[in-house]
Amino acid sequence: MTHGLHAAAASILLLAACAHGAHRAGNCTLPSADRWSEYRSSHFVIDVAEGHRDPAHLVAAFEQLHAAVLAVVVAEPIEIPGRVRVVVVSSRNEVEEITGSQNIAGMFWVSNLGEPTILVGADDIDDLPQIIAHELTHHVAYYLFPRQPRWFAEGIAQFVEGVAKVDKQGRRWAGGDPTSGLYAGNMKLTTAAELFRGGGGFYDSPYVTSWILYRFLWNERSKQFSEFQRRLADGEAPSHAWRAAFPEWDPAAGKLGLMDGELDRYQAFGRGIRWEVKVGEVDRAYTTSTASSGDLHMLLLERKLDATNPILWNRVRRNVFDEVLREEPNHPAAIAELAGLDGVPALPALRAAAAARPADGRAWYLLASAAEEPKEREAALRRAVALWPDGALAHLALASHLASTGRPREALPSANRAIDLAPANPRAVSMLAKVALDLNRCREALLLQERAVDVAAAGGVEAVGSDLSALRRQLAEYRTRCERGG
Repeated sequence: MTHGLHAAAASILLLAACAHGAHRAGNCTLPSADRWSEYRSSHFVIDVAEGHRDPAHLVAAFEQLHAAVLAVVVAEPIEIPGRVRVVVVSSRNEVEEITGSQNIAGMFWVSNLGEPTILVGADDIDDLPQIIAHELTHHVAYYLFPRQPRWFAEGIAQFVEGVAKVDKQGRRWAGGDPTSGLYAGNMKLTTAAELFRGGGGFYDSPYVTSWILYRFLWNERSKQFSEFQRRLADGEAPSHAWRAAFPEWDPAAGKLGLMDGELDRYQAFGRGIRWEVKVGEVDRAYTTSTASSGDLHMLLLERKLDATNPILWNRVRRNVFDEVLREEPNHPAAIAELAGLDGVPALPALRAAAAARPADGRAWYLLASAAEEPKEREAALRRAVALWPDGALAHLALASHLASTGRPREALPSANRAIDLAPANPRAVSMLAKVALDLNRCREALLLQERAVDVAAAGGVEAVGSDLSALRRQLAEYRTRCERGG
């Protein structure tokens, strides 16, 4: 048996022991403690094992980070809809145990229910990992720049990520020296032409090159770069925005290669300036409730599978689902997942779950996903969006249902809400494009579908699982339909 199989088998034995009462009582396979609390603030839903942290301190740490990221990304404060879920385990060691990755301080992903999610250890709260700020920047930046080339998305996230750290004087800084550290200063850069095509990465580093390019433009071409970003913020195609702002490096004219020498020199000798980020007073208000052990099990399972041999995935999943349903007998996500694993209809059990949890919008969303009768599906979706206003997937599903039943005008508010909540989700953007097309708004539909392609091509966490080829085919079909006059 390999080491991976040993580890996975041990995990299964732990779950089995828990099921027979040999392990500690309560939520026995959850890390840290048996009881968890949930704190809901302006921009976060924070689940933390009881006794590990002062809730006001937790809320302040994340709200200040959010404010710092926002201060760099946008010139004027804007309201970001929805909330990011945070799971705080006791230590970085527990993060490593859950994910199966060493030297990992935190993670950011989008859950199976479409929720942006952070995993971090309580011992890192006072010195939040830069990866959290990096991924939070990706999440926030799409609210300002709806279409981003991949190099820009990575460049801005690396530029901003330093705000996670507070120096001895209590200051936060955006930007860093691109020559700091052996890695950045000596890594072979990707050519500009290859970087703009989204390539590179075997003998060179597009990641480091994106960082160098963003800092170079911010420091050395600030006026032009501001114009480029203004155009991106207006939703302009990245290629058009680049040519308008930087005609001297027009890819269509074969001039992009002229930038390679500039970037090499900047990597070797550039210093630039850092930007001190001022964070004013943030809203630290929060409400308190008991966290759902079932929700925590389901969220952490998504990351535990990363550390499990795929041969054993279904066994591990089944054990977790069984445990969730012992603790919360009508947990809708566990019901739906277990039914899928067993290959049986989930609809009867999801009807019972929605009846038992009538205020749970996710239960109604999952019921709608399983419903075959259109009236039942629509009624469940309407309940879902009313009870789960931050649920991008519920709004997306309702928009899809209404559009597919010939009601694009009625679908428009839900499609708009879905893209408001998840601007980096290609499916949400593409759905709004379809609604626009059905309303005979061809220009708007084409721009939106182009945006969906751009978002998928940028490869962010919210684009995981999207079908770039299918999105491009849709774009071609929309162009043909619009050329024919609808």
